[in-house]
Amino acid sequence: MQWQFVSTEEPIRQPVLILEGGDGRKVGLLSQQVTEVSTTLFPRAEVALIANTNHMLPLQDPDALGEAIASFVRRHPVGALV
Repeated sequence: MQWQFVSTEEPIRQPVLILEGGDGRKVGLLSQQVTEVSTTLFPRAEVALIANTNHMLPLQDPDALGEAIASFVRRHPVGALV
Protein backbone atom coordinates (compact mmCIF):
# COMPACT_ATOMS: atom_id res chain seq x y z
CA MET A 1 0.00 0.00 0.00
CA GLN A 2 1.33 3.43 -0.94
CA TRP A 3 0.27 6.42 1.14
CA GLN A 4 0.27 9.85 -0.45
CA PHE A 5 -0.35 13.09 1.37
CA VAL A 6 -0.82 16.07 -0.88
CA SER A 7 -2.36 19.44 -0.18
CA THR A 8 -3.21 22.14 -2.66
CA GLU A 9 -4.29 24.48 0.11
CA GLU A 10 -2.19 27.12 1.81
CA PRO A 11 -0.21 25.74 4.76
CA ILE A 12 -1.65 26.31 8.22
CA ARG A 13 0.42 28.99 9.92
CA GLN A 14 -0.65 28.33 13.51
CA PRO A 15 1.70 26.47 15.85
CA VAL A 16 0.96 22.74 15.72
CA LEU A 17 2.23 19.98 17.98
CA ILE A 18 2.95 16.68 16.25
CA LEU A 19 3.40 13.80 18.67
CA GLU A 20 5.04 10.61 17.49
CA GLY A 21 5.89 7.44 19.34
CA GLY A 22 9.63 6.96 19.07
CA ASP A 23 9.34 3.20 18.59
CA GLY A 24 7.05 3.65 15.58
CA ARG A 25 10.10 4.24 13.42
CA LYS A 26 11.50 0.83 14.36
CA VAL A 27 8.57 -0.96 12.69
CA GLY A 28 8.59 0.89 9.39
CA LEU A 29 8.83 4.23 7.68
CA LEU A 30 5.15 5.24 7.67
CA SER A 31 5.23 7.04 11.03
CA GLN A 32 8.29 9.07 10.04
CA GLN A 33 6.90 9.81 6.57
CA VAL A 34 3.61 11.09 7.98
CA THR A 35 5.52 13.32 10.40
CA GLU A 36 7.77 14.68 7.64
CA VAL A 37 4.85 15.46 5.34
CA SER A 38 2.93 17.01 8.22
CA THR A 39 5.76 19.44 8.87
CA THR A 40 5.46 20.68 5.28
CA LEU A 41 1.70 21.18 5.70
CA PHE A 42 2.24 22.89 9.05
CA PRO A 43 5.38 25.04 8.71
CA ARG A 44 5.30 26.04 12.39
CA ALA A 45 4.96 22.46 13.59
CA GLU A 46 6.94 21.19 16.51
CA VAL A 47 7.64 17.46 16.59
CA ALA A 48 7.85 15.63 19.90
CA LEU A 49 9.14 12.07 19.75
CA ILE A 50 8.12 10.19 22.87
CA ALA A 51 10.70 7.48 23.56
CA ASN A 52 9.69 3.87 24.14
CA THR A 53 6.17 4.34 22.74
CA ASN A 54 4.34 3.70 19.50
CA HIS A 55 0.88 4.72 18.30
CA MET A 56 -0.41 3.72 21.73
CA LEU A 57 1.62 6.43 23.45
CA PRO A 58 -1.32 7.88 25.44
CA LEU A 59 -1.59 4.52 27.21
CA GLN A 60 2.12 3.73 27.27
CA ASP A 61 3.39 7.00 28.74
CA PRO A 62 0.60 9.41 29.69
CA ASP A 63 2.98 11.50 31.82
CA ALA A 64 5.34 12.18 28.91
CA LEU A 65 2.38 12.92 26.67
CA GLY A 66 0.94 15.37 29.20
CA GLU A 67 4.28 17.11 29.66
CA ALA A 68 4.76 17.48 25.89
CA ILE A 69 1.31 19.04 25.54
CA ALA A 70 1.72 21.28 28.61
CA SER A 71 5.11 22.49 27.39
CA PHE A 72 3.69 23.30 23.97
CA VAL A 73 0.71 25.19 25.44
CA ARG A 74 3.00 27.21 27.72
CA ARG A 75 5.02 28.31 24.69
CA HIS A 76 1.93 28.98 22.56
CA PRO A 77 -0.91 30.22 24.78
CA VAL A 78 -4.36 30.60 23.26
CA GLY A 79 -4.82 34.12 21.93
CA ALA A 80 -1.10 34.79 21.49
CA LEU A 81 -0.05 36.58 18.35
CA VAL A 82 0.99 34.28 15.56
